[in-house]
Amino acid sequence: MLGSLVAAFVDLEPRVEADFFFSSEDPQFRNEAFLRREFGAPPQLFLAVRPSHAVFTRDHLERLHSLSADLAAVPGVASVQSLTHGPEDPHAVLDRDPARVRQDLLDSPFWSRLLLAPEGDASLLVLRIESDDLAATVTGIDRVVRAYDRPEFLVGGSGASYVAEHIRRGLSRDLRLFSVAALVAFTALVAALFRSPAVVVGTLSASLAACFATFLVRHAAGMNTAILTPNLWTIAFVLTLSHVVYLTASYRRLAREHGEKQGLRLALRLTGPPSLWSLAANLLGFASLLLAPAKPLREFGISGGIAALAAIGCAYGLYPAFLRSVRLPQGGRGALYRAAERFFTVRHAGLAALITAAALALAPWSVRADTDPALSSYFARGSDVRRGIELLDRAGGTVPLDLVVRDAAGGSLADRDSSERLSALQRDLEQDPAVGAVISIALLMEEAKRPWYSFLVGWEGRLDRLDRPQHDRVGRTFISGDRRLGRFILRIHESEREPTPEQIIRRLTDLARRHGFDVALVGGMFKLQADLSELVRDGVERGLGGLLALFFVIALLVSRSLRTALAMTLCLVLVPLALFGLVTLAGMPLDIIAAPAANVALPLGIDEMIHLGYAVRRGRGAGQGGWRRALEELWEPILCSALIVVAGFALFTLSRFPPTQRLGVLVCAGAALTDAIVLLVLPAIAWRRHRPGAGAVGARRRTALAPRAGARRPGSARCRR
Repeated sequence: MLGSLVAAFVDLEPRVEADFFFSSEDPQFRNEAFLRREFGAPPQLFLAVRPSHAVFTRDHLERLHSLSADLAAVPGVASVQSLTHGPEDPHAVLDRDPARVRQDLLDSPFWSRLLLAPEGDASLLVLRIESDDLAATVTGIDRVVRAYDRPEFLVGGSGASYVAEHIRRGLSRDLRLFSVAALVAFTALVAALFRSPAVVVGTLSASLAACFATFLVRHAAGMNTAILTPNLWTIAFVLTLSHVVYLTASYRRLAREHGEKQGLRLALRLTGPPSLWSLAANLLGFASLLLAPAKPLREFGISGGIAALAAIGCAYGLYPAFLRSVRLPQGGRGALYRAAERFFTVRHAGLAALITAAALALAPWSVRADTDPALSSYFARGSDVRRGIELLDRAGGTVPLDLVVRDAAGGSLADRDSSERLSALQRDLEQDPAVGAVISIALLMEEAKRPWYSFLVGWEGRLDRLDRPQHDRVGRTFISGDRRLGRFILRIHESEREPTPEQIIRRLTDLARRHGFDVALVGGMFKLQADLSELVRDGVERGLGGLLALFFVIALLVSRSLRTALAMTLCLVLVPLALFGLVTLAGMPLDIIAAPAANVALPLGIDEMIHLGYAVRRGRGAGQGGWRRALEELWEPILCSALIVVAGFALFTLSRFPPTQRLGVLVCAGAALTDAIVLLVLPAIAWRRHRPGAGAVGARRRTALAPRAGARRPGSARCRR
């Protein structure tokens, strides 16, 4: 029923847009909105065309003319500008000598920068997209590009909307496909580990119900399907699976001792309290993401809290009905099981020290994790989109950066002095190693001086001329109506990641100040990427820091032992430190899709530690020993839950979408690392060694102090006598 409601009412297609990572209240979003309002929409898609020979040949111009015409015919493409579809009539360009076309283009400071690569070995096309159906428009553009792309006529492109649409496609296709594959793997492994149809059906019923309930609650709350929303399938499944595994293991153990009916009641009573503490820890952990500045992480925190509530509700409200039908295994355990039990129920101080040392050695590298991945890293090597991004990057840069400047003295930009300083700034920006092409108000003003009669017209008239339809109203794109704000659109090289984007932006804005201009606004995809990098890093640090602090309080309440609570928290700290250190050493970028991998691994570790700490406390209270008794009870469910998670997420590594691959690798590594720390490191730190015979001495002391039958009590009549 829940699945039918999801299918009927919930749109599961993730939306990925150029400004999707920020909410309408964020300053980054307001900057982009100001740019669109003041200067109009910038060109959204650049295509680079690299011929095998020279650009200005009859053959290349004819092919470029056909390509431009076919792109202009795609629904949603408002205009196309190219060497053949520039300010002149397209057919007139074909009738002229290519050498003359080249000379006329080089004479134009504006159009030469816009339509020709800085090295002159490729031509550029600029598409302005105005479409209500971006997916259909991008599909049409891709179809045209594939039809023309040849070794002697290479075509590739990039742009905010174009790249965002391809990210959405890859994310939607792969996560839909591999979520189903992971579900099959989860099912197969649950069946292999528990060998019970009732456990398999019950696990699937509870887990899928939690997933569907999560999406229905999000929909009822008015939340859209975001870029991280598809991860909620696996988050809800893993959280439910954790409760189910502990319930099953506890029931099978207690049912042998007390019978099936009594065993179920005892299992619910024993696993319920630690599960509630785990819920509290997970809720607080996801709530800590609400402090993250990045919009996707904030929404992920809310959604994770919903998933945690749905998981425990379905695990304890639905799954116990299936436990009644579970048949208890008959016969003894195999040799492999007995060997594993012997290994995981003793203290391994040397192995724990080795794991801890390795994690601490990786810790310094964790702060260097690359949270600012290049656009090309979102696409597989050799794919059409990645090849197009790399082609465009060589032809003058890929990622746009907007600088809006104004005169530091508050004057107008439409005068001779401002024109000279803007031109000097243009030249200095073009010399920066991170910058490819620069299109700006400076080039526009130089273009306005080209006609022989320009000296007869003032600057206002010259700029008004460039706002005419035959110039595609290019004037308003680069200068504000009051002539006090001018715009520079820089294309930053995708391969230029050093120094950091923040340092590159600071260096470029300092250039503007040296020429007597204030930078009123910095925008564009490059700025958004830089902001997102900082927001992801800040969000991960805040989320994990808040989670660890809150977990210490919960661990202290559960274990009622400061030593155990500190040991649990310190062990949990090792997981993200080692995981992100491995990411850095492997050269793996930590994109927005893979960044929450720790939020999948840590809830698993939290559940394991809380159940283990609760079992230690219960065993000590019953006088049955502490850590050894707890490990005897829980090593199997801890290992089973990790095996199921690793098996499901390992399938993600087969994806053709790199962010999905990275998510699978990081979750598998995090789950394996979490289990090693919980089963080997935590007991070695928190397990207290008692002196031989201490237990017997204590027992004799308690026996000696206990009152004997018939003994005289102080104050009795017999004692007084």
